[in-house]
This record gives sequence, C-alpha cells and structure tokens, in this order.
Amino acid sequence: MVKKYVLTAAITFILSFFLFLFIYQNYLKDQDEAQSLVEPGASEATLVDESQNVSLDLRVVSYYYPKIIYTQYLKYYEEIFDIDPWNQNMFTVSVENRGDDFKTVSLEAELPDYSYEASETFYVAPGTSETVGITPEIIYSSLDNLRELTPAPLKVKVKTAEGGRDMTLFEDTFNIQLTSINTAIFQLKNEKKAITIDLSPYLGIWVTPNFEEIQGILRSAADFHPYQAIGGYQMLDGTNRVEVVREQVKAVYKALQELDIAYISNPISFGGGQKVKFPKEVIDTQSANCIEGVCLMASVLEAIGIEPLIVLTREHAFIGWKTWRNSAQCEFLETSYIWSSGRIDFKDALRKGIEEFNDEKARGNFESGKSKVIDIRKIRNERGITPFSFDYF
Repeated sequence: MVKKYVLTAAITFILSFFLFLFIYQNYLKDQDEAQSLVEPGASEATLVDESQNVSLDLRVVSYYYPKIIYTQYLKYYEEIFDIDPWNQNMFTVSVENRGDDFKTVSLEAELPDYSYEASETFYVAPGTSETVGITPEIIYSSLDNLRELTPAPLKVKVKTAEGGRDMTLFEDTFNIQLTSINTAIFQLKNEKKAITIDLSPYLGIWVTPNFEEIQGILRSAADFHPYQAIGGYQMLDGTNRVEVVREQVKAVYKALQELDIAYISNPISFGGGQKVKFPKEVIDTQSANCIEGVCLMASVLEAIGIEPLIVLTREHAFIGWKTWRNSAQCEFLETSYIWSSGRIDFKDALRKGIEEFNDEKARGNFESGKSKVIDIRKIRNERGITPFSFDYF
C-alpha cells in the first residue's frame, strides 16, 4: 500500500510540475507579446515560402503589417512614420514579376466591422518587383465603444488576372490591435531599429474649439469680462495688447472655475500611451488630470482666437498663450489652480505658470527635449494636425 501511495504521489508531482512549466512558458510568451506592443510594429517583413505561390510568373516575396494600429493617428501615418516607411500602411506587400510581360496585381484589405474594404491596383514590370501598401478607411463610428486596446482581424488578399480569370496569389487574416480613440501616445520606440518618434505635437487632436460645450464656456467667459465681450486679438481699447489678451484669459479662467471640475493628479506617461479625455468628456464627467485640463483651456482659447501653447514637462502640463498674433512674447498659467478647492486667484496661477516655464528654461529642459512647448497654431498650419471632429460621441 505504501509503495502504491508513493508511486501515485510521485506521478502526481511530475504531472503537476510539467503543467506548471507549460503555464509559465505561455505566461512568458504573453508577456513578450505585450511588451512588443510598444513598438510601431514587427521588426521586419515576413518572407513568403516560394512553394505557396500559385503563379509561375508572379511571386509574393514578403508582406508586413504593424502589430498595433493607433486609430486616432491613422490619418497622419505618412508623416509619423516617414523614417520607418514599413509602418506607413496597415498592410504592405512585395510582389516580384519573373515573366516577360507587365502584370496587373490587385491588393485588397479590410478590418471587418471597423473599416471599409480597400483595393489598390498596381503594375509590375518584367524582371522587377513592386512594394505597395494599403490602409482601409476606418469607420470612426465603429470606434464608439472602443475604450481599451482591442483585437481585430485584418483580412488581406493579393490577386491577379491570368488566362482570363482571377487568380489569388496570397490570402490571409492577421490579428492586430486597435487603440481606443482617446488614447494619447506621447512617444513611440522601436528598440530593434533604434527609432524614437515624438508624438507630443499630436495633442492638438485633443484641442477641440468647435464643440458646442466650448461655445457655452465662451458665453460664460464673456460675463466675467469687464466689457462683457470676448474677441481674441481683435479687441482694442487703448490699453496695451498684453493686458487686452490677459483680461480675456482671466475671464476664461473664471468661467472654467464655475464648472466645478475635480482635478485628478495623474503624471504624464511619456513612455507609452495614456487615456486622455476630450474636452467634452471632461465637462460631462466633471473631472480632469493636468493634460485634460490643459486641452480644455487650450480649446477655449483657440475658439476665442488666442493662440494657445501647451507646455509638457516630464510629469506635468500647463497652458500658455501668445500675447498677440504671431508674437514671440508669451505668458503662462498653472492650469491645475483653476480647479483647486480654495479657488486660487488668476494672478497667482499666472505667476506660478511663468515661474514653472522659467525654471524649465533655466534647467535647459526645452533645449534638451526633456520638456516641450506645443504651439497649436503652428502644428495646425505647418503639419496639418486638426482638431478631433468626427461623431465619436
């Protein structure tokens, strides 16, 4: 009996040990995959086994797709990945023509439920190869409930016409990840390619001056202005320009205080992504962290016609503005003071903001790139970064 018991226990222990190893190896695999999501995509294109090609003349040499799609930045991919062209499209394929005639090839791609079907036709000259990318147009209304990183199937097909009939050269479905539309990415890193891409200027997407809620704040701000009016750089009353603009910013400051928004301390995550509520969501939820509060105030200033600046330090953000149109002179304000329970006065918030900016400048943080100033008007005009505008809500 004792021997039988010992044998049973030994077998149970061995089976449990191998089960543990299996579970642990899969855990490590999942961890590796999760860590790789911070990269723009796979490190290199996937080569296609020649035996998989069905045409004697045309050969699909390789293909590539990013592991993760940053949905809110998709329209800017060409600019964002100009130093990493393989990531500029949702799917890229290389096709080689070994024949003696020009060949017509069709590339199709779709994210079912999330995009329209896209098709790209191209020609491959004899003895050459062509590399072509494609990005299906996203159906942004389908992203309404996308609040987390979400898996989605990418369906692709490469085909040609030979002998009067369509021939599929390559067809597959790949699992990719879609970010939620309110995830801000401050920086992308690809360690294998030694590439770092600064995405902080794209915070301009979150500066949304045209939402009705912003117009409501403008109306409230006018009530706090000595002349009961808000006009940006157009208002002149004989005083100096700096005071004209500052008085309007002060009125906005007071109007925002009336919203009774709860300030939530949440350091900026420069190493990856961070949920950032749009100004409308800040107003609806009556809560904001530093970057959300800054984007809200920047939205109001831009709606007035004042040129806002967003200052990003390593763990904080605050607002600034040009003292006049295209002026090199700027003023700054500690935005978190707006929602302090003690109702801090505007002049104290102004003094604090200017002190913070001067301190960052004295430390050389702007010059080194540790801190940044995002000029909203400049990124609009020079880089085409526009406010969030589709019907997400």
